Amino acid sequence: MENLLAKKTISKEDIKTTFLEIKEKINEGEINALDGAIYIKMLETFIKTYKADKDIKTWTIEEAEKYEKTFNYHSCELSTKQTGVKYSFEDAKLDDINNQITVLNNIKKERETLLKALPGDTETYDNDGILLHKAGKSSGTSLVITLK
Repeated sequence: MENLLAKKTISKEDIKTTFLEIKEKINEGEINALDGAIYIKMLETFIKTYKADKDIKTWTIEEAEKYEKTFNYHSCELSTKQTGVKYSFEDAKLDDINNQITVLNNIKKERETLLKALPGDTETYDNDGILLHKAGKSSGTSLVITLK
């Protein structure tokens, strides 16, 4: 991992190779899986903070604008482009459609809540005589990491 971070040019293959090396070390017990998970959580938090910082964004765009719109830098192709475009609509028909969508979403949520709360051992029918079926439920187990 240290070798990967010291490189200025990192290919997708370098990343894959490093991942597989770390995975093997975890499998062999050389690295504790919890230590790996905590380290990744710290990296994710760092990346999220870095990408959200307005100064960093400004400086990065300013640096990129010194080049062409699309350019190669180290082992990457970089492009500047317009993102996050938002439109403001003032249209009565669109407002009506959005209101209908809101109403339907609320009806859907109510129906989902009803189906989740059904007892599983009895037959239940709605007001229209339709047999209701309790919502199926599935889940997995994840490790939640809170940095302090």
